Amino acid sequence: MYCHQCGAQIDDSSKFCGKCGAPVNSENKDTVTQNNASYNPAPPPPQPAPQYNAQPAENDGIFGILGLVFAFIIPLLGLIFSIIGLGKTTNRGYAKAGLIISILYFALVFLIVIIIVTTSASFFAL
Repeated sequence: MYCHQCGAQIDDSSKFCGKCGAPVNSENKDTVTQNNASYNPAPPPPQPAPQYNAQPAENDGIFGILGLVFAFIIPLLGLIFSIIGLGKTTNRGYAKAGLIISILYFALVFLIVIIIVTTSASFFAL
């Protein structure tokens, strides 16, 4: 049997069309079936493929990545690149990581220098 509203094929025991939701009347079942016995709805037109931006954004995240890499090698450059990376990109994860690692490195170096200075001052005081 076919729907009288949209022409979709439906089961004879259905009360509603599964495609459009139109109610199926029991008195119209025979007439609709007889009228649409040879009805074959056309397939839907093909949908166009979604358009994607094929070109990546320039330098999107490169400063953040450089900041993260240089945070381990040359922390001052890592800090600089990370700060630049925070302002130039929408993906700031690498820049934040580079910034945090560079700051932790400078804090560690500062702490080591303080420890060396205090222990050497007490060593020379003897």
